[in-house]
Amino acid sequence: MRRPSIFSWIVLAVVAVLLGCFFVWPLVESLRGAFFTPNGDLTLAYFALLFDNPTYVEGFRNALAVAAATTVLASAVGTSLALALDRWSFPANRCFRH
Repeated sequence: MRRPSIFSWIVLAVVAVLLGCFFVWPLVESLRGAFFTPNGDLTLAYFALLFDNPTYVEGFRNALAVAAATTVLASAVGTSLALALDRWSFPANRCFRH
């Protein structure tokens, strides 16, 4: 088996730094702001405020409905296409298999 080149390690490091800066760090900061007070104490008071407002509750329900519908639709389409690629031969089939 071939050892990874130095270029592969550099690309991996750059991708890890970008992922950390633009995905992990904002996610951690959002969760910290949601579960901790400015003093650093653990709290769920922000969620109580969220569910006290009917507009936010309706928005939360809509977001859950959209997420569920999207998941079901993507699963149905993806499974159907995977079965079609596996069972039938058609032009450009090799492009999708390799």
